[in-house]
Formats: sequence, C-alpha cells, structure tokens
Amino acid sequence: MSSSSDTVRFGAPLRRISLHRAEIDAAAAQDEREAARKAAYQQGFEDASSFLNQQLVEQRGDVIRLQEETFTAISEQLAAQLDELRGLLPELVMEMTRRVLSGLEPDRARIERTVAEVLAEMVPGARDVEIALHPADKELLGQFDPQFEEKYPGLRFIGDPTLKIGDCMMRSRFGIVDGRLETKLDNLSRSLQ
Repeated sequence: MSSSSDTVRFGAPLRRISLHRAEIDAAAAQDEREAARKAAYQQGFEDASSFLNQQLVEQRGDVIRLQEETFTAISEQLAAQLDELRGLLPELVMEMTRRVLSGLEPDRARIERTVAEVLAEMVPGARDVEIALHPADKELLGQFDPQFEEKYPGLRFIGDPTLKIGDCMMRSRFGIVDGRLETKLDNLSRSLQ
C-alpha cells in the first residue's frame, strides 16, 4: 500500500468487510431524518398552499361583494340624479323657451298664425267673435285676412293693453279661448311633467 496515493490497493482479494453497527444506525437515522424532512417540507408546502388558496377564495368573495355594493351604490346615485334631472329639465326648457320667445319681435305672419290657432277652436260659421290682441299686434296685423271674415261673420279685432305682445284672446257666445303665450307655456310645462 502506498501512502502517497488516494486509492487503496490490496494485493489479494478481500475476504471480509465489516461495518460497525453504529455506522449503519447513523446512516439509517440520517436517511430517516432526510425522509422526515422531505415529508415535513411537502406537508408544509401543501398546508401553505391550501391556506393561501382559502385566503384567495375569501378575498375574491370580498372583492365581488364590494364590487356589487359599489355598482349598487352607483346605480342608486345615478337613478337619483336622473330623477332630479327629470324634475329640473322641464323647468329649464320652459325658462329657456320663455326667454327666447320674450325676445322675439312679432311679425304679421306670426300674429296671423296665433289668430288662426285661436279661431281653429271655434266652429266655422260662429257669429259675433271678438279677437283681442295687444294694441301693437293689432296695428301690425292691419286688415285681417278676408278668409277669417268668410268663416266667422262679424269677426272683430280689438286692442287690449292688458295683453302682452304675442298674446291673443277670443271671446264668443261659447266662451273664451285663451291664446296667451303664458297659458300655452303653462300647458306645455304641465305636459312635460
């Protein structure tokens, strides 16, 4: 046997090898510890994975619940705002209409249309019909349309300073037809509600 070599060489075949029981027990214990360590690691990994999966399921449930609550709250707020807008919109439309119409200068064609609208409420052939207009509108209208006189014999136009420009009232034996702009706007406002 050489002392300078790492390899041990025997001149004859080995007849017997013996291992000490302590070495065998130590090796077996080391294998058991390694197997126990691997089993514990695997069990810990599975326990942690199971715990994390359970946590994820709970968090998903919480997120879904919060999402549903958020969407419900948004829907309720939107519905409340739409209701408020529906309540305000007719008023806004009417106020804009009043402002636009109050700035319009009346012309003969518009006055004639207003008179025709009021007269359309009467049955042709009705007698002694009186149309009241603001004096400026009556003056602008001048001579009324001859077709009106044919349909309504005795039709008279009078100036009424209590009426606003653009207003028209019709009086006959059947009653009064209110063709004032404010009345039309009030009727329109009620229909929008």
